[in-house]
Amino acid sequence: LIIKGRDLIDLGFEPGIKMGQVLKELKEAQLNQEFSNKEEAIDWMKRNIKDSIILSAEDKAALDDITNINNTTDENND
Repeated sequence: LIIKGRDLIDLGFEPGIKMGQVLKELKEAQLNQEFSNKEEAIDWMKRNIKDSIILSAEDKAALDDITNINNTTDENND
């Protein structure tokens, strides 16, 4: 797998059932060739995971932080 549990923990996710659901969604998307590297996987996760799984407040905050970091990086690259 491109994204593993340790990667999600490093991004701020809390270990547990919800993280397992996120990993399951990521695995399915990877098998469907929806992304091919870690950056694409994180982008896919930002677009798809928040609405498909009921995340804890901490995990939503982690996902928001990832989105904000990437948006800032994208703006700086323009």
